Amino acid sequence: MDTAQHVISGIRSNELKLTYDAPAFALLAHAFELQLKAALIVQGKTPEEVEAYEHDISRLYADGRKLSGQDFTIDDLQGIVRNRWNGFLRTARDEYRLRLSTRLGTSDPAVLTEFGCFDNHTIGSSLPELNSQIQWLSERHAHDGSKFRYLKTGFDQHLVISAFGLNENVPMRSIQWASEALDAKLRQFLFP
Repeated sequence: MDTAQHVISGIRSNELKLTYDAPAFALLAHAFELQLKAALIVQGKTPEEVEAYEHDISRLYADGRKLSGQDFTIDDLQGIVRNRWNGFLRTARDEYRLRLSTRLGTSDPAVLTEFGCFDNHTIGSSLPELNSQIQWLSERHAHDGSKFRYLKTGFDQHLVISAFGLNENVPMRSIQWASEALDAKLRQFLFP
């Protein structure tokens, strides 16, 4: 996970120039897969049972949510990622609103709304869902040994948020936040 975060940070800061994002996704998918497998073992599955999942991140996540118990749960990852998106987008909107109102010379909400300064309700009702991003990642990670590790050319799509001056890769950010949260949960449970 540390390597994935380092590569993603380099891409976001433009210190690392990649013509495609497959290396970052390969690292992220592998880290998240291993964390989900660890979560299943913590929840009582045997290593042999966990190995049978192979690289199916969607199934690992779904079964990990079903097994959630009092001592350890991953059922709240969806809410954690949703809250992170909410805070991230509201902060970006507020910074955008400030820049825009300075340029336009007005802070009239009606005028700023016309330029894309959405209210909290609009942002909250449009947040990306973690389940969709996990499904997207899982389909590519399990594809013939991982579409990310063995570069397959062709058209591919993923959700991008283009608002408030952002151009955010939704699956990358969502899975990174889910992985960070799961890593923290595992560390807290295993090393109290």
